[in-house]
Order: sequence, then structure tokens, then C-alpha cells
Amino acid sequence: MMQIDPKHSPEETKVIQANPLLATLRTTSFILFLTVILFLAMCIFLFVNLVFEKEPFVLRHSGIIYIYVYALMQSSFILVINVRQIRYWKKIDQKRFAAVQENRALLTAERPTLLAEPMWLPGTLELRYTKNFWLRTVGMVLLMALLLAGIISSEASLLFTFFTVTPHFFLVCFCISSIVLLALIFALLPYSVNRQNIEPTEHGLTTRYAGKTATVRWSEARLFAFYDTLGVQKSGASITYELSSARNIVRWTWVQRKTRFMGQEPIATQDEYNHQMQGLLALVQARTGLPLYDLRQQRVSLPEDSLGHPLANP
Repeated sequence: MMQIDPKHSPEETKVIQANPLLATLRTTSFILFLTVILFLAMCIFLFVNLVFEKEPFVLRHSGIIYIYVYALMQSSFILVINVRQIRYWKKIDQKRFAAVQENRALLTAERPTLLAEPMWLPGTLELRYTKNFWLRTVGMVLLMALLLAGIISSEASLLFTFFTVTPHFFLVCFCISSIVLLALIFALLPYSVNRQNIEPTEHGLTTRYAGKTATVRWSEARLFAFYDTLGVQKSGASITYELSSARNIVRWTWVQRKTRFMGQEPIATQDEYNHQMQGLLALVQARTGLPLYDLRQQRVSLPEDSLGHPLANP
């Protein structure tokens, strides 16, 4: 059964940490919006200069227009992604607060009471990047290297009037840019924000999710819920679980099945990984005594194990 700290009143047990990611995303989106406006203004200025000036600055420094246009497109793309994330997490937060107030409409199907506390099966769980993710990443890096090589070649012919840009020079710039960018990507990605680790202890659960490490003590847990992972809501390729207290939120992702656009996959085999995840969910339920809430936008009937937890899609 759930271990309630006697210091907390029943009202306090219905208080959970608001998602701090929302505030971060809103601040980032505001900065990105200002950035988009700035680069858009610069692109308009360069276009006006190209149309009305006798000796356009753009023609003499064509590499600059590439930089501003690319920066405008990149910042606009990231802004759109941020806005989508804000909408996603805002809807989830509304359901989180409804669930902690014991909204029974959000409960999963009734499940039998555990007869004994399950043992922790997997130890520490990790995900790794898929081959498709690496291929997409390499493709994006090569496109960036191609753009960078074009800018360098364009500016080199202006800075050094005696220098003639040849296809060989462009190729050398492209190769050097590709090697440098790929080296950075392959060096940083293994330690990037997307790596996930799950580690239970006698006192609580610790996870590393989206670059942040958080811990929730079993006795302080107030909400146990799951929802579709951001980016794969329609396919249902993975499910995000969370355990929340009044001060912290721990999240982890259960990859249900492999798809072309899933960026990560379990290190273990899928069957072994599913068994490990079921053991983790059983452990959380046994240590906290909390019901499991379904916060998906479109609730669907998924196969369940004996504990009522959704199984991987066939």
C-alpha cells in the first residue's frame, strides 16, 4: 500500500509539481520569436538593397544572404516545434491536475490487487539510437556542410581577389566541414539530452529524461500516469510514464515498437525489454499504492498484462 507521510494532510497529497518544462519552452519561444523577426528584417533589408541599389551589397557578399536565409528558416522551424511542444505539455498538465484530484474517468481498467511486492527485475534501463536516426542525422549534417562550403567558397573569392574558386576548392571545403561536423555530432550524441536511464532504489525512483535527472521518493509520490510520447501520438510507438510528487517529476519512455521515425530503441531484445518495463511498473505500483491514470488524448483499448498495464503493440 501507499506509504503516506504523516506530516502531509489529505489536501497536500493532491498537490503535484507543475511541469517546469512549460515555463522553459515559453521563454525559449519568446526568444526564438524575436530572433525570427530580426532575421526576417535583415532578409527584407538585403532584398531591398538588391532591388534598389546600383551596386548591391548582396551581390558582393552573396554568402551573407545564405546565412541569414538559413538562420531564418532554422529559427522558424525550431519555433514551430517549440509551440507544438507547449500545446502538447499544456494539455498533459491539465489532465495531470485532474488525475491527482481523483478524476476516475481517467483511470485505467480495474486490475487485481497485488498479492506480493514484485522484485525489481531490470536494474538500470537504457535506450540507444536507431540506425534510421543516425542516417537522418548524417544526412542533415551533410546538408549543413554543403551550405557551409558554399558560403566559404563565395566569401573566399571576395576576400582574396587574386584567388579563383575552383570545384576542387569547394570539394575540399565540403569534406573538411563534413568531417568536423560529423566528429562533433558523434562525440556529443552519446551524452546528449535524449539518453534515458531508469534506476530504482530502496527509497524512490531516479530517471534521466530529456537531459535532466530527477528523483521521487516512494513515500512522496502523488501521481502515477502515462500518455503518448511527444512526436508519436498518432502511431502510439511509445508511451511516456511519470511518477510525480509535490516537488519533482520523474518520467521515462516505454518504446512499444520500432518505427521509421522512432529515434531510440531498447538495448535488450524487445521481449526482454517489455518484461523489464512490466516489472518496473509493477514495482512502482507496489511501492506507492497509486492507481495508474491514462492521460492520452485519444484513449484506446490496448492489450494489458495481469496488472492492468498496457502491453507492447503486436
